[in-house]
Amino acid sequence: LCDVQNRISAEVHAEYVGKTVEVLVDGVSDDPNFDLTARTEGFKLVHLNGSKDLIGKTVRAEIERSSTVALFGKVME
Repeated sequence: LCDVQNRISAEVHAEYVGKTVEVLVDGVSDDPNFDLTARTEGFKLVHLNGSKDLIGKTVRAEIERSSTVALFGKVME
């Protein structure tokens, strides 16, 4: 059952790759490759790089890759 859920999650998250979405930056990332975490309107986890000054702000992010649990992107200026 977990394998099925992981496959579905990977497929859903892959649909975000290449898109620009609005996210709310909500904190510091625990992923050593990224500075910040954010959430999409649908509460998808997004890891981003950027200043801690962005925490609490809404920004546009381009999604560059995905996994079964998160999206990874960059803040658009």
